[in-house]
Amino acid sequence: MEQKDRTMLPFTEEDRLSPTGERIVADRYLLKDAKKESLKPGSLVVAVIDKKRAYHELGKVVTVDPSRRTAVVELRDGHRIEQSYDDLDVLKEQSPREMWRRIAKGAAAVTKDPGLWEERFYQLQSGWKYVPGGRINASMGTGFQTTSYNCFVIPSVGPRLRDYAKSFGQTLEIQARSGGVGMNLSRIPPRGSLIPVSKGPRRSHLQLVLDVWHPDLFDFLQESYPHSTKVVRVNRAFLQAVEDRADWTFVFPDSSFDGYDDLWDGDLAKWMKQDLPVKYGTTVPALTVYDKILESGVVMTEEVLGTVLVPGDSRGTIAETLGDMWEEMARGRRTAVILSSLRPRYTYVKGVNGRSSGAYSWGILYDKGNQVFGDGFGPVGVGEIMSVGCQLTLQGGSRRGALMLILNDRHADLHRFIQAKQVEGVITGANVSVGISEEFMQVKQQGGDWSLGFPRMEEMDDFDGDFGRWEATGRELVVTETLPAEELWEEIITSAWKSAEPGVVFLGRYNAMSNSWYYNPIIATNPCFHPDTRVATEFGYLRLEDLYHRVGSAPFKVLTDDRVHRRVEVVNGRSYAVPGVSPRPAVVFPTGRKQTVKVALKNGMELKVTPDHRLLTSDGWKEAGELQPGDLVLIQSGEGLFPEKDGLGRDWGWFLGWLVGDGWISKRGDVGMVFGREDAEVIPEMIRIGKELSGAEAKVFERENGVFQVFWWRKEFRDRLLSLGVKQVRAEDKRVPAAVFEASRETVRAFLQALFSSDGAVYENDEHHRTVRMTSASKSLLQDVQLLLLNFGIHGKIYDRPKRNQAKFQYQTISGESRVYESKGFYELILSGNNVAVFAEKIGFALVTRKQEALQRISRPSRKREKFYSAVAGVEPGEEVTVYDVSEPETHSLVASGIVAHNCGEQGLPAFGICNLGAVVLSKFTTGFEDSGVEATFSDPTKEEYIRGWLRKHFDDERAEFFLHHIRWEALEETVRTGVRFQDAVIDATYYPFEENRENQLGERRVGLGIMGLHDLLIHCGVRYGSEESTRLIDVLIGMMAEWSYLESVELAKENGPFPRFDAEKFLQSGYMRHMAAERPHVVEAIRKYGVRNVTTMTIAPTGTTGTMVGCSTGCEPYYAWSYFRNSRLGMFEENAQIVDDYLALHPGVDREHLPDYFVTAMELTPEEHVRVQAALQKWIDSSISKTCNAPESYTVEDTKQLYDLAYDLGCKGVTIYRDGSRSEQVLALSEDRLKKEGAGAGEGAQTGTAAVEAGAAAPQAAVAAESPGTGRPNTTKYVKRKRPDVLYGATYKKETPLGTAYITINDDPEDHLAREIFVNIGKAGSDVYAANEALGRAITLYLMDSQNPDKEAVLVRHFSGIGGYSAVGFGERRITSVPDAIAKSLIEHSETFPLRHGGVYHAAASQGAPDTGGGADGKDASGDGHGRGTGGGHGDHGHGNGNGRSLRGFNIGKDLCPNCHRMSLVRQGGCFECEACGYSKC
Repeated sequence: MEQKDRTMLPFTEEDRLSPTGERIVADRYLLKDAKKESLKPGSLVVAVIDKKRAYHELGKVVTVDPSRRTAVVELRDGHRIEQSYDDLDVLKEQSPREMWRRIAKGAAAVTKDPGLWEERFYQLQSGWKYVPGGRINASMGTGFQTTSYNCFVIPSVGPRLRDYAKSFGQTLEIQARSGGVGMNLSRIPPRGSLIPVSKGPRRSHLQLVLDVWHPDLFDFLQESYPHSTKVVRVNRAFLQAVEDRADWTFVFPDSSFDGYDDLWDGDLAKWMKQDLPVKYGTTVPALTVYDKILESGVVMTEEVLGTVLVPGDSRGTIAETLGDMWEEMARGRRTAVILSSLRPRYTYVKGVNGRSSGAYSWGILYDKGNQVFGDGFGPVGVGEIMSVGCQLTLQGGSRRGALMLILNDRHADLHRFIQAKQVEGVITGANVSVGISEEFMQVKQQGGDWSLGFPRMEEMDDFDGDFGRWEATGRELVVTETLPAEELWEEIITSAWKSAEPGVVFLGRYNAMSNSWYYNPIIATNPCFHPDTRVATEFGYLRLEDLYHRVGSAPFKVLTDDRVHRRVEVVNGRSYAVPGVSPRPAVVFPTGRKQTVKVALKNGMELKVTPDHRLLTSDGWKEAGELQPGDLVLIQSGEGLFPEKDGLGRDWGWFLGWLVGDGWISKRGDVGMVFGREDAEVIPEMIRIGKELSGAEAKVFERENGVFQVFWWRKEFRDRLLSLGVKQVRAEDKRVPAAVFEASRETVRAFLQALFSSDGAVYENDEHHRTVRMTSASKSLLQDVQLLLLNFGIHGKIYDRPKRNQAKFQYQTISGESRVYESKGFYELILSGNNVAVFAEKIGFALVTRKQEALQRISRPSRKREKFYSAVAGVEPGEEVTVYDVSEPETHSLVASGIVAHNCGEQGLPAFGICNLGAVVLSKFTTGFEDSGVEATFSDPTKEEYIRGWLRKHFDDERAEFFLHHIRWEALEETVRTGVRFQDAVIDATYYPFEENRENQLGERRVGLGIMGLHDLLIHCGVRYGSEESTRLIDVLIGMMAEWSYLESVELAKENGPFPRFDAEKFLQSGYMRHMAAERPHVVEAIRKYGVRNVTTMTIAPTGTTGTMVGCSTGCEPYYAWSYFRNSRLGMFEENAQIVDDYLALHPGVDREHLPDYFVTAMELTPEEHVRVQAALQKWIDSSISKTCNAPESYTVEDTKQLYDLAYDLGCKGVTIYRDGSRSEQVLALSEDRLKKEGAGAGEGAQTGTAAVEAGAAAPQAAVAAESPGTGRPNTTKYVKRKRPDVLYGATYKKETPLGTAYITINDDPEDHLAREIFVNIGKAGSDVYAANEALGRAITLYLMDSQNPDKEAVLVRHFSGIGGYSAVGFGERRITSVPDAIAKSLIEHSETFPLRHGGVYHAAASQGAPDTGGGADGKDASGDGHGRGTGGGHGDHGHGNGNGRSLRGFNIGKDLCPNCHRMSLVRQGGCFECEACGYSKC
């Protein structure tokens, strides 16, 4: 066995993997000993060989040196290296079997029978027949706070700068805990709307500062921050060390120290002064450090001036600092960000099983933030920020986060979004898609126009990103452009053709098919409000019945509490409530008569709703009828909405306030007020106000007891007061006048000032119980006041004060009648804690000096923040009335009577949706290859007959019998059913990074059982992927899996109940379930009878990493190629796909070049075949499919358009195309200025030469058996050395490489007009670089001289392109990764530009009478225009060819640079980029 094939883990036949799979499972999934407590000789470790490239290798410890904290490690190839402890991850688990046991135990712990299900879940994984999602493998059962979910949907990014930073922080939190993120950018205003586009450079606006003691200093000096000024902050100790020629040691606090998160603030001197633990880095001469700083050209200073921001060392503070930076810049201030508080690169991060990207790398974020600010943000700019965060987050120490960005099809910036990824370096860390509505597709089909736009900026806070709903509710969209829908469709398609993005998602179709449609924003449900419910709106706190009569069906602004969509904020691993409110658009409508209940809270608040109406509690949403005493219900947590104008003002507010507090309107019609002697100072003001409001002079009477009474008599004044809502009632029936609820902030404030001045008091006798109080005989009045106060962010509590022990007394009236007076109880509204300070700030006792002075004495902030919730006192039956629905489509909530309630009409698919993944390895469920002769048997004849029936609907009897006994159906069913149970258990066993995730998932229990190895199964059955037979077999296979998964979910529902949001009738009305009912009615009947445990059961994810690990085709994709290159410490080596090796081993007479015709790769399929497979799968997949339609380089824009239309017509929910070479071609052929102008012509007609290159891969051997021209037979001519001609013509090409400037000379052979010799000149003569590259040139020349392969230039281009080392130079077309890469680019340039080659080839071919390889039978070239374009390499003016007439660019097979191993081995599969060399996946 070769060293590279040697395994290091103690595999058995149960869990054996290839060397590549071994490295993946060890690096990403096996549990590590973070504290290195088990490190000893013999320990298996993952060694970080190259931090810069994140290159890891599996090894075994030979010796350890605890004093130096180093260990000698032997790698797979036998090489030994010495590594620091910090660069080693010790394997706590040393085999997949141990991993399976951990996962099984962790998931089974939440079941009713842990012992039984631990074994069942272990057997589920045994033999690699089922592979949980990568996040489950890495996290389940570890105890780490990492999630087992691969994908998350976070709320749409809000429209303001702080919203961008907030969403960025949420993204970081999810990705750091190993999740991928999807987000919609449609709420973001167009570029330049919120922040104007800067005209000049912005380097001076931002300083990125790193202290000289930080271990990342050298990386910082090398890193490029093109939009910022780099600053190194030095201290006196360093300068003294430079002067003394002393050494300098880098240092950073020990981040594993338990108090690190709380104590570290970026000040190293303070940290060390407290004698807290530190970790020392490398030691170098201080002068060397000083010289490197000077050579780098950065600014060196001892003090940083201006606005200084310190990002801390947590994801939350990093994001907050980004928001702070933008807000400072918006104020016109220049800022400096001190990166020194961030831990060094590759430092272990506790709790998330990850490693830090390094302080210097986070500088890239702030640099990009400065650029995006200057560019005026917009969806593309914000997308770039999210993309950078994705690239900087290392998951589980080895993988970076995945990100999907979507923009809806009406957004004003849609053109810019579509074209974004055609520009090199834009949104490089995310995939982008356009959300296509059904309305757009209908307009397109009808040949109509489509408008783009955005709401007015002053209304952007109301916009939820749904353009259709915005216009449907009567809101205006500012149209920026109107164009034919077909033109926009073609623009999307052309961009996808050029750069493989954007993809499209048919959002309307997705919602229609979704099982969760009935709690999506489209359809109304039933919970309702009592008509007397006051709702916080833009018009004030209005009764719902009055609101409906005012607005009808028109939209209005309603107040929502921010804790609904952001219940908690995670900071340093802790959760905090986040109070605050936001206005959002809503509509109201009546729904008929219904029974209500009254919910009473202990703070005195009450709400009347239908029993099924949900209120937000500290434990999530609960129906009103299910609330229990003591449940904590959330109430409005911030200042709300007030109308701007009301026609009243301060004087009316004061007058009404005192009138309600200490006044009356008598039955006779007089208006009166009463004042105590101590309140006499108020009388003149009220007299003045009364005269101005009524025109009447007041009459003042002083009573014997010192009380003053003031009267006004005027009918018009009385009528005006009555119209405002003042009631002629007794004290116990008083209410706040209706007009006050609809009044401006100024009027309401004045009303409360007067009311508290008349009936309020300050309690200051007890230092620990400082309060403001108001008493009244009317509880309703105090509840009204409580609501008004809450709209200022003040929480008052009402207490019942019964007078149980007060004596009765008897008295006689003037008429002689004897009566008994009994004092009644009263109610008291009390403000305490911080509410007193807020009351003093916003309201106060404006009219009575003594009370205001007392208030000032007690008003000071409290240590305890107001939490804005109250316990339930009770729920009692209410009346049957006409009730009303409110629909708020974004958060699906509102503030009603001060209480946070769910809205009624629409209950959307919640934000923070998540997916739970696992994959059945289909290749494990066949009896082998088609000719294996082994048949699967059934233990259950009934099941055998049932599956036979389905097969015979699609195949003839013979073929049906073959499939029946070649696929192990019963074993497959057992795996599917157990897989569903396992993934359902994961829902309860996993950690949730946000409370919203937990609430959403427990409410719908969404799982996504998927597949991998589909192509392997088809090959085993002798079926060509993409053929009609394959789609028929897929229909039966995936249909059975869907049936089994739902029936098992029904069994779970019998045991544990259906998912909480299940409604049988509505669930079964989804498009998917209607299809299920048509084909498998027994499944639907079972669901109707027993319910179902999971809202969805199947998803096909890319499985790039896990599929590569197991060694099968990934997801539902075909193999990309039958051979690929893998990366090792010693370089690249070629491997075959495992299925090819297996076939060749069982068929000795077959070689790799003569595999059966059903061995097809992705690039050999037509794109239409890709789409038809996707459509066959989509029929049975109730959630999403990740699928890429690979197309050849020659695929045209028109072909692409037809493909997208076909995908839509076949019912696909989305489509992504990857045209071979499209991304690299775009870099070579396009500039930003040309993006909007360039059409479909670029690259049309180009052909790939993959097959020829594959055939010529063996050409560098000493002798080559080439084919004789035109015969197809091997040329067995004896080897004859070719003599070098006396004169050769060629050219020299200057290329910048990582090693310096290279001069590459290429001389052509006069006979075949191909390269005959290559000379490489780089470096100083006599240097090692010069010698090595001279040898490289000589070796290439020997190959070129002796090879008879007509594609020898293509072989060199294919094998040399993209070879990379530590670094690269240049960008786009000029990006060169190494000297071999420069040689490949020189060969391409030579073939395209060397003048003698074009004419020379033509004349040589003509003079020799050779056939025109570029033409057809009529003498024209293959492209049909007769001018040598397209495939005609070497013919006519456009020949970019080699001797076989093919373009060298055609040999590019579309591979991109892998960010993990830095090899040109990244290919697009399953909607995701995956690296063939190292197993890296962007998803």
